[in-house]
Amino acid sequence: MYLSEIGKIVFEEWLNTPRVRPNVFLDDFIIMPNHIHGIVGIKEFGDFVETHSNINDFGHPHGRDTVYRVSTDRKFGGLKPKSLSSIINTFKGAASRQCHKDNFDFQWQPNYYEHIIKDEADLSRIKEYIAQNPINWASDRNNPLNIKIKR
Repeated sequence: MYLSEIGKIVFEEWLNTPRVRPNVFLDDFIIMPNHIHGIVGIKEFGDFVETHSNINDFGHPHGRDTVYRVSTDRKFGGLKPKSLSSIINTFKGAASRQCHKDNFDFQWQPNYYEHIIKDEADLSRIKEYIAQNPINWASDRNNPLNIKIKR
């Protein structure tokens, strides 16, 4: 699997996450044609959190005036500092800004899926899932070739 130009931007911004937020460390991740899976560690909390965020088909036409916010971990109308929501919001915003700067019409899905990793077995299972994602892309329900059009 090769990264598109938007995929390359997402890759760079993902790797930039620990530079922007020193309390974050990245573990396994994979950038797919229309979503990303990654394991994020938040040092202050001592937890590993697996997250992935579906992207509406990298480069698929969408309006640019969308506000990119994540709907969880909100405190008094804003994101809770150092929370996973804040980390993902910053990452998505940086990737979106760079895509728009490079004239790519791009929009993220508004939310993300998170799973708190409970133990080594859970971590191992999730790492395997991330590693197998490219192999399973041909049958993925999010693969545009597999989406059925209702008539």
